[in-house]
Amino acid sequence: MTAYASAWLRGAALGALALLGPVVLLLSSAAAMFGYLSAISASRAFTSLTRQGVRRWCGIPVPTPYREPPEPPRPNARGQYRYGNRLHDSPGLVAWQRRLAWLSGDPATNRDSAFLLGGPFVAAVTALLPVELVVGGVTLAWVTPWALLAVPAGIACGPAAVRLYGRWAARLLGPAPERTRAGVVRALGRRVAALAELVLVALFAVPALVLTALVALSLVPGAWALPLAQRVVRPAVSAHRPLIARWSGREVADPYLPPPEPPRPRRDGLYQLGRTLFDSPAPVARAQRHQWALRDPATWRDLVWLAVQPVLGPLAALLVAATGYAAFGLVWPWLWLVPTRWWLDYDPAFAWTALGVPGPPWWGLVAGVVVTAAGVATAPLALRGYGLAGAALLSPTGAASLARRVRQLSDSRDDANRVQVAELRRIEQDLHDGVQAGLVAIGMQLDAVEALVDTAPGKAKELVADARRRLAGTLVDLRAVVRTIHPPVLAERGLADAVRALALDSPLEVEVSVDFPGRVEAAVESAVYFALRELLTNVAKHSGARAAQVELRFDGGWLHASVRDEGRGGVDPVRGTGLRGMRRRLGAFDGDLSVDSPPGGPTLVALRVPCESWEDG
Repeated sequence: MTAYASAWLRGAALGALALLGPVVLLLSSAAAMFGYLSAISASRAFTSLTRQGVRRWCGIPVPTPYREPPEPPRPNARGQYRYGNRLHDSPGLVAWQRRLAWLSGDPATNRDSAFLLGGPFVAAVTALLPVELVVGGVTLAWVTPWALLAVPAGIACGPAAVRLYGRWAARLLGPAPERTRAGVVRALGRRVAALAELVLVALFAVPALVLTALVALSLVPGAWALPLAQRVVRPAVSAHRPLIARWSGREVADPYLPPPEPPRPRRDGLYQLGRTLFDSPAPVARAQRHQWALRDPATWRDLVWLAVQPVLGPLAALLVAATGYAAFGLVWPWLWLVPTRWWLDYDPAFAWTALGVPGPPWWGLVAGVVVTAAGVATAPLALRGYGLAGAALLSPTGAASLARRVRQLSDSRDDANRVQVAELRRIEQDLHDGVQAGLVAIGMQLDAVEALVDTAPGKAKELVADARRRLAGTLVDLRAVVRTIHPPVLAERGLADAVRALALDSPLEVEVSVDFPGRVEAAVESAVYFALRELLTNVAKHSGARAAQVELRFDGGWLHASVRDEGRGGVDPVRGTGLRGMRRRLGAFDGDLSVDSPPGGPTLVALRVPCESWEDG
């Protein structure tokens, strides 16, 4: 009896949370449009209250479905932060972009939105049904005594209705179901979610209008304020790119040309701009950024994109409003009439009658079903069309892609030159400290032999024997230096066998796993080999581990390599100069390196290098 008596209270609490859902969705979506991503986190905290309520009051566990948040951005060797193909001087924008990609790419975000939007309507016929029956029966008892029958009906259906709502909430607020469960329900859910996302398109029309006005004002006079306006406009437009990419199914990278280099002084300390000289770099930098903003095609493509939003937004709002009016104004009252017809007296066709259309009332139900079905079916197409239009305008042009690639190649060339100079200095130092010192000592011994060969031949023989031993040691040192330049096993047998040889020479117990078709170009093999050798050396020296695992594999046009150990962990790639140098060397081949090393271990260092040409091994 306690369960029946308390069911309507539990349903009322869950229903109250459901009724607040659309308000939370509207406020969080509007705030996110202006870049306040913490509003999405706040809406997630709100949906977590429903998860706790469903778990406690319905007895249905609801696991948290959200993906792990992105790691804080880390600087490269130059102190810059990378996101995609762009480098930034501070981590703030990179962290914001990563968080945006994390939130927009997480399916749980869309499922939360669908729950917040549809919660009141589902709760009205499930969680709130016991309350509606009890309160409605007591309230309408003065109209007809038969209304009191709703009170025991509400109490009787309470546990089942609340649990039914809990199952629906758990399905949306929990992890996504297996994709193998394809069916009508999931297809309908995708279309309703597309309709909900069109609300975001409609909401963006207002800030887009404000941003368009901001850019227009910055163009007068002389467009000198344009670079300042771009600091606001570009992040706002970039916030749309992950959504556009998802809706269009195409990659939408940042299209902006690289910013100009800081002005460099002449030999006399002045800064030149055209035929004018300045004592300070500030005027030159302002003029360069002004020309950069004016000449970047993405500036004007962004402006066109913002300018069409006040047109596309109302169209999206019209589609959503028409579908919503048809569903909840023309169809829903007829459905609600079925359980309430015995004690409620209302006109289910009031929304149709208000339109003033001639014809019988049931025409409104037919029109509502048709418009609702058309709206739900059209929403994905409208959303994809919006995404394709956005991808066409917000993707980089050929000139922008070429300029970015040239900038990347220039940076890679500079890094490769620095690495080459450092490597030559290391070889010179090794030859100077080892081989050269040994040869000098042998030369001095031969001078002594020349002086003693006539007067003390026995002593001269001892010196010759000692010189021979020194020569053997010097040859060992020379071979060691040669191996550091390019190991013979790498040249003769390839990367796989060279890594296996590394494992045999290592003081650790190294397990090697290799899965790729053959050999790549020698430069790539050399870069990966020396990176793995350095990583194994670091594990042996610093990790405290006794074993390590090395994996080599080819996947999707990339050569992947990784070293894992169960040591003490806590590796910081920012502080470690060795890892920074390794990242620079791999950058010369468009490769990258990642480190996952929580305190206490394990440590996983993974690197990858693109490779398209293979030779049979």
